[in-house]
Amino acid sequence: DFGKGTASEDPLKNVDPKKMLEQGYRWGSKNQLATSEEQRCVSLIAAAIRREWEKESFNWHSGLKPIKLKLQLGAGGKVQAFSVLSSSGDADVDRTARNALTRLKGQVIYGLSTDFLTKYPVLDTLMEPAASR
Repeated sequence: DFGKGTASEDPLKNVDPKKMLEQGYRWGSKNQLATSEEQRCVSLIAAAIRREWEKESFNWHSGLKPIKLKLQLGAGGKVQAFSVLSSSGDADVDRTARNALTRLKGQVIYGLSTDFLTKYPVLDTLMEPAASR
């Protein structure tokens, strides 16, 4: 597990916006900067998964659990394979998650560092929709 970001009184002090955008950050009304390279890369992976999953129609409700999955990443951040390790508890939601992951397979998740990919060629992560769903 990777740590969560921490807030500071002046979080953008000493931040180069151009560099952050080149690293894959997106500016919006609610941004958090990663506290580590691992957290930054995990955030990029989660965003890529979420983009594909948001193309699906499903009903997430409070009784569901995050879907635990394993991703195999290749050179340059290419998603080579995935496996679902645990279910949400709803077969329809699980089906939409597999559809999203199938579309993501073969795509490159841009912005992942070589160091991260070397350290985590296989990564366990959780899949759950954005809080606004």
